[in-house]
Amino acid sequence: MKTHSFKANGLHLLFAFAADAPVKLLNFSFTKGAKPDPESKLTKWSRLVEVQANGRDWDDHHGNKYTGTNPAGELRYKTHRESKTPLGANLEIVQEGGGLRVTSHLQVLGKFGALRSWTEVVNTGKEPVLLEYVSTAALPGASLGGDSTWDRKMQLHLADNTWRPAKPSSGRSSTTVPGTGKSVTSPTNSMS
Repeated sequence: MKTHSFKANGLHLLFAFAADAPVKLLNFSFTKGAKPDPESKLTKWSRLVEVQANGRDWDDHHGNKYTGTNPAGELRYKTHRESKTPLGANLEIVQEGGGLRVTSHLQVLGKFGALRSWTEVVNTGKEPVLLEYVSTAALPGASLGGDSTWDRKMQLHLADNTWRPAKPSSGRSSTTVPGTGKSVTSPTNSMS
């Protein structure tokens, strides 16, 4: 199994490429020298991207999670390229399998160490493919590097979208901030 390290503005990403497995993300951190074992059992679900097509079975069953998707399990590394853009360092990783070519774009923005990512999927087969799910980037391998336990080295921030259509007559929207019990009222924009 080969590995590739991508470093930009203090952010360290480590990927593993194998002939018989999808590309895996082994490290996503500001920790220098974090080198998780690419052969560890924990890396089984560390795919860089998840893609689920209609009619394809999952190779992992975890309820309402998008892991073990197919044809993502059939993707194999083809190539990668690094470049610099006005926004920052960019890495593109191309995988093919299951009649698809999937390109993962990972861009470290400016001096912030923030990562912007997107995924392109191209049908390379002769039959149409109905996609049910495509991840921008799957990060289960993000916590594999480092010397500490997950809860000590990771911070997980969840965006909370509490947008609800406003009542047409009110002109204002009210929502409760999760975990605080406080109500926030704001004007709404109405579109005709």
